Amino acid sequence: PEVCDGADNDCDPLIDEGLPFENWYLDGDGDGVGSETTPSHTCDGPPSPSYVTTTGDCVDSDPNNFPGNTEVCDAQDNDCDGFTDEEQPFLNWFIDSDGDTFGNPATIQTTCDGSPGSGYINADGDCDDADPNNFPNNTEVCDGADNDCNDLDDDGLTFQTWYEDVDGDSFGDDATAQSLCSGAPGSTFILVGNDCDDGDSNNFPGNTEVCDGQDNDCDINTPENQDQDSDSFDICTGDCDDSNAALNPAIAENSSAGNTSDGLDNDCDGAIDEFSFDEVWTIISGNCSCHAGSSHSTGFAFGGSQSTLYSVWVGSAGTGVASFELPSMNRIEPGDSSLSYVMHKLDGTHIAAGGSGARMPFGCSGSGCLSQAQLDGVRAWIDSGAPQTE
Repeated sequence: PEVCDGADNDCDPLIDEGLPFENWYLDGDGDGVGSETTPSHTCDGPPSPSYVTTTGDCVDSDPNNFPGNTEVCDAQDNDCDGFTDEEQPFLNWFIDSDGDTFGNPATIQTTCDGSPGSGYINADGDCDDADPNNFPNNTEVCDGADNDCNDLDDDGLTFQTWYEDVDGDSFGDDATAQSLCSGAPGSTFILVGNDCDDGDSNNFPGNTEVCDGQDNDCDINTPENQDQDSDSFDICTGDCDDSNAALNPAIAENSSAGNTSDGLDNDCDGAIDEFSFDEVWTIISGNCSCHAGSSHSTGFAFGGSQSTLYSVWVGSAGTGVASFELPSMNRIEPGDSSLSYVMHKLDGTHIAAGGSGARMPFGCSGSGCLSQAQLDGVRAWIDSGAPQTE
């Protein structure tokens, strides 16, 4: 009978006919699967122990890769299906250089076996991975940086425009404007601009125009020498308020005009509601009879004469006369009622000022003293320079 020996045992002339043949494949890595496409066809078993009857190994030098094997994360095709590490959980990793828990998108590495190294995290979106203060959804602060990584610096913050006020007139120079969220950039900066001349504190918006050849109100359309209120005076000819025709140097400011208690400088002499000396004389001569004679222990006696009253109060040259009760203070100090002893006597503040004696009119109290309107009129007359004539 025919046996598997490669010979024609029954002389028919076929060799090893009728015997069971098998295809054998070399398994180089011992994983039970060979890789050859041309098998060894034998009837007497494998050519050697390294042959198997199954083929399809995609890497016959690695026993971890063969058809049907379980895919693991090793960058190889473990199941020989043509894909590497499929069905593995992959994660994207990014370097976080500044430690703010957000990584640099440009450093992405995708792995299925964990972090590729120290400093990698799973979150990206960091717009500045060199600064831990800048990362997605951080609170925006005023620092000139994009803290929340939305491509906008200092967005959502309150900005103010600051102007430098060099001359201290409360208006700044528009050319120095700075829009900031961090407050004033310096001690001379303010929030108001529009100063037309920040080198001169006499020139700013809304200031009163005076006759000095400058744009005091920062409105070039306001001329100095034009009579704005049609009262025949302009600021260069003494009008103190060229928007009010009732205020100019031709207006009388006295009791007869009825304007000594309106709070205005009607006659534009720099004093408000002042009396004339005629009016002061009327008040003093009518209320201070003890000084009306030809002599008085204090030397303050006017003998019924208006000119004498002026001399014993102010002096013939308007230089002031020292008071008897407080020699360090003149009876009348032209231009300064606070340094005028007579004013202190009329106000009843003479003791506090360092003087002595009774209040004028002598020993008065309550309604027996001068009225507030009379006191204010005398005070304004002194502050206007205590003129003897208008």
